[in-house]
Amino acid sequence: MEETDSKTDENSVYIVIKNASKPSIQRYKTRSIKCMSIVHLICGAVTFWLDLAKIFIIADSDENALAGFCSSLFIITGIVGFISLKATNKCKISAFLVLSILSSIFGG
Repeated sequence: MEETDSKTDENSVYIVIKNASKPSIQRYKTRSIKCMSIVHLICGAVTFWLDLAKIFIIADSDENALAGFCSSLFIITGIVGFISLKATNKCKISAFLVLSILSSIFGG
């Protein structure tokens, strides 16, 4: 039994990968994040005003219960994007990316 243990140790291959890439905070593109945040805020404002007009035009619709949800998600995503530009850390980057994905799902 001891012979097989020593043979597996001799025949093992160890791969060491040195990570020389920049950390995620240094790779964070501030200009593109700023543009995405502005687009999210604009989309949120447009969606909010369209939902508000829909509430007044079609007053008895059951769909008006979720009227502000999608617009608030866009607006929150834009605000989180601007906050992540001011004091960048991994948590804010992840929060912005997740909210961007969710707002694209609900907006589509």
